[in-house]
Amino acid sequence: MDLKKIEEQVRDNMRLAWKNIIQEKIRTNPHDFDYIVILYKEMKHKITHIIKKDSTRYKEIDEKLDEKLFEQMIKNDAFTRADFLILVNYVFNLCISLGSPSRDKDTNIFINELCKDINTEYYIYTVIPNFFLKINICIDWIYEDLGKLVNQSI
Repeated sequence: MDLKKIEEQVRDNMRLAWKNIIQEKIRTNPHDFDYIVILYKEMKHKITHIIKKDSTRYKEIDEKLDEKLFEQMIKNDAFTRADFLILVNYVFNLCISLGSPSRDKDTNIFINELCKDINTEYYIYTVIPNFFLKINICIDWIYEDLGKLVNQSI
């Protein structure tokens, strides 16, 4: 077995373990949404970190991904399926606009999977962990592609 396959298996196992941790946090009674709020804040930071702070785009993202509003909504059971669909479409379309066009097809697959699964009965236990897993993959692609761009220009 070559090293690349082993790295891929380790990465896949780590992602699965992380997704399981998210599911466990949500399944507690009452739900432990503190970790979800932390993941949301990290997601926003990772996206905004590559955008100029005084730009219109940065300000738009900062407003649309309001951390305090998200926290209040999720902790007070006011975050609906419709709100989640808006979030999914917004952040993944951000990734499409910020990332390499070669990643668009895979990103759109993620969007479609999440939008399809949102209608399942227990979506909170499956879709939210999948959302954070897949959005982090997309953001990692952006950083990976930016790194390649920087290395090419050196």
